[in-house]
Amino acid sequence: MKLQQVRILSPMMENSESKFWKDYMKAYQDAINATSRPWTPWYAIPADDKPFMRFCVAEIIVANLKKLGLKYPIVEEKEKARFSEMRNLLATEG
Repeated sequence: MKLQQVRILSPMMENSESKFWKDYMKAYQDAINATSRPWTPWYAIPADDKPFMRFCVAEIIVANLKKLGLKYPIVEEKEKARFSEMRNLLATEG
């Protein structure tokens, strides 16, 4: 995974820590790559634009739900009648 490098440093960090920026980014990428797996991937999503961030998260969720191939269960008529019976019983309880 290649992460887009964005340089945001505080004024204090600008002088003292900026020389380590490439090392920080490499350590960050190494950690992501070492812990990301096909079944549990990491997603790097920019959070400075909340609507865009939410859109990205929603897209990932929808794509992964589609991969599951979920379908509504098939309910036989006998079971449907039981559901109606239970619904009526709950409605009269109280």
